[in-house]
Amino acid sequence: MGPTKTRQDWTSAALGVIASVGVERLSVERLATELGVTKGSFYWHFSDRAALIESALLWWEEQGTDRVIAELEGIADPAARLRLLLLTAFGDLEHGPVDVALAARGGDALIGPIIQRVMAKRVDFVTEIFAELGSTPAQARRRGRIAVATYIGHFQLRVALPNDRYLAKPAKPYIDELMEIIAVPST
Repeated sequence: MGPTKTRQDWTSAALGVIASVGVERLSVERLATELGVTKGSFYWHFSDRAALIESALLWWEEQGTDRVIAELEGIADPAARLRLLLLTAFGDLEHGPVDVALAARGGDALIGPIIQRVMAKRVDFVTEIFAELGSTPAQARRRGRIAVATYIGHFQLRVALPNDRYLAKPAKPYIDELMEIIAVPST
């Protein structure tokens, strides 16, 4: 077997397995084989499987939600903030599929509470943008949910239509139309 892996190596690999086949199929043995190391490397970094799962999901939350929100909060114009969020989110071919897989596991007793917290943060952030754009509180809440649901649906549809040129790497016209659909105040 190869050299010892870092805590982050284990965390990233665990997140990939959780997203692709579910938390129930995540095992230390599976990850050790995938990483080309012995289980001893795992126990250097984690006390048990639950600690690894928590680490993976907390890293997912920090990188895919907290960091993104922090970067975007500095943009004063809410329309520009929303546009950059959409470009970032819909163009993230690495993390989008992970988000979709995890969102589908929101009811899981072990990982569900973290997933629910992350999705709530995302919905709240987008809802605030819509409120700044002039939506009523009720409209902003609906649009926040619609935007996050559209993001999840986008990546689910990419799986079903892997050769679709519009979904492969959304271009400016795709994002422009998405902005128009979800951000224009209703009459």
